[in-house]
Amino acid sequence: MPHILHHNLQNYTGRNGARTAEFTEAYDHIQASWGRHFIVAGFTEVLREDANANLAGLANALDPRLRRLVLIEVGQNVGGQRRGRTEYIGIAWDPGDADDPRVSVDYAGIVMPGGFGIHYWEPNLRELAEQPAEIIEIGLTATAVDFRGLSYIGGTYAGRPYLFGFMHNVFTTGNRSVNYTTVVAMADSARSAMAEADRRRGVQDHRRYLNAEIIIGGDFNVDPRNPTTVRGDRLMLYERHAEDRFGPINTTRSNPYDFFLVSNADVLPNSVDVYRFTRRGESETGAASDHAATSLDYVIAG
Repeated sequence: MPHILHHNLQNYTGRNGARTAEFTEAYDHIQASWGRHFIVAGFTEVLREDANANLAGLANALDPRLRRLVLIEVGQNVGGQRRGRTEYIGIAWDPGDADDPRVSVDYAGIVMPGGFGIHYWEPNLRELAEQPAEIIEIGLTATAVDFRGLSYIGGTYAGRPYLFGFMHNVFTTGNRSVNYTTVVAMADSARSAMAEADRRRGVQDHRRYLNAEIIIGGDFNVDPRNPTTVRGDRLMLYERHAEDRFGPINTTRSNPYDFFLVSNADVLPNSVDVYRFTRRGESETGAASDHAATSLDYVIAG
């Protein structure tokens, strides 16, 4: 069965060989212990565009089938001495092969939350080149510190249209709850943008993305809950988190901020795993972040 992973890499630049080795060790352990097939993986809080080569290596350690990668500029970081640094999200996926295609990606881009709706910075949506790594620079020079959007790839899996997204929500300068609520509108806007791009390209079934299934992983900086919707919204997202008998499992030292959102309400409620040993303080080795990695086990009820 397919799995989708998210991990906040905590100010990852790719320039610290020891940290990269720790992440590699952690992902090697996930694969060796669970043997899971990760079809998509998202890496948030990346602070250098030239980290893409290192991210490709980390994706390979997690699952050698994750052979394609896009690095998307998403806004500005707020963390300590790195305040104001451009922030990126890396998304890797398993493209399969000609005889057994897995995730076939048509588009990648970002949607930013705006004061009165959703605004795009051009180019907000790209057709991906046939190369193993692509960097999408959106040019978000006008954004404020700690202001980030939803990054995504859009394509098909098992013949059905999907949007796989990842988000690192605001932490200190914005209203986390309000920004979290806008993820519904941002995801729906991304679907509309892909449908419009298909129409302009002359794709016969250009409306396919309007109802694409959505899976979003992230560090949302709020406790797990369904994002609220407003009257007229044609999309609902449902949160999925890891839980034990005490409640949601913390993914940081004291908060369960890392979880998933899905548009299919039939995805099993307790379908998320937290790899606690990937968080600093939980393990002697393989822990290079203040967040634990999480993954969604994509199982449909019934």
